[in-house]
Amino acid sequence: MDYFVPDFGVDHDIQDSFTGLKTAEEIRGHKMGWEKTKKPADPSYSVPDFGVDEDIIRAQDGLAWAQNDLSHTWTPTQDANGYWNVPEAASAASYSYNGESGFTDHLAGH
Repeated sequence: MDYFVPDFGVDHDIQDSFTGLKTAEEIRGHKMGWEKTKKPADPSYSVPDFGVDEDIIRAQDGLAWAQNDLSHTWTPTQDANGYWNVPEAASAASYSYNGESGFTDHLAGH
């Protein structure tokens, strides 16, 4: 409170925007007019329903395929805080590596 705040003038990005607007107005021969409009009291617009997103459909298909292939249905649960318990990647220590094949060939101990 009651301390000096230096005035460095208009920010460079703001000044560049004003300069760009002035240049565009000169090129187009038209001055941009700004009008303040009132927000409608009750906006009456509808949001179109395009159905389920393709990425969601593919994820659901992948889940169904995996559950069928593994003969296991994944049923996620929530902990006491409401966070979802989801599977995590196996740690690198759980894999064995066959140096000759160049591939991780199995989970150790599974």
